[in-house]
Amino acid sequence: MADELQIQTDNDFSHISLLKNAYQKDFSQTNIIPVTEGEIHSIICSLKAKDSSGYDGFSTKKQKMCNSLLSKPLSYSCNKSIPTGVFPDCLEYAIIKPLFKNGDRSSISYYRPISLLLVFSKILEKTMHSRLNQHLSINTILATGQYGFRKDQSTEHAAYTLINGILQAWNNKLQVVGIFCVLTKAV
Repeated sequence: MADELQIQTDNDFSHISLLKNAYQKDFSQTNIIPVTEGEIHSIICSLKAKDSSGYDGFSTKKQKMCNSLLSKPLSYSCNKSIPTGVFPDCLEYAIIKPLFKNGDRSSISYYRPISLLLVFSKILEKTMHSRLNQHLSINTILATGQYGFRKDQSTEHAAYTLINGILQAWNNKLQVVGIFCVLTKAV
């Protein structure tokens, strides 16, 4: 048992050393900016007003109507959660419903699951996302080839980079090989 533990620890250190070698500069500490009532207010305003709700029955439409009353307690809760890294257990539950995509309605493979989350979990997620994104940007941690889920990056940027790389290789008389996968029904 002790040998297994030692092997696992050695593997963990080798993975950490590989990561450190991949990034030339040290990772700085995350500077956690407190969540303000104004930020919560803006996030709530940015949510689509829908009648669908999580297990608590509280929709984004209702949240928008109560925005001014809930901004202060929600900012307090976010400021307790983010620095500790604790996402409250009660916010991890969702109602899962099947959503028809296309094709044969009697075949389950033509449905995809959607999760109906609590509105507050969406708000907390957005505050955490903005802080993590800021940290990744300031410290240039993400690879330049990472286009998905990044501000000011798009599929058009990815396509341009790919085509430009191919054309440059051809101009330099190099061979170009590509492997592409289409995941329309990824399970």
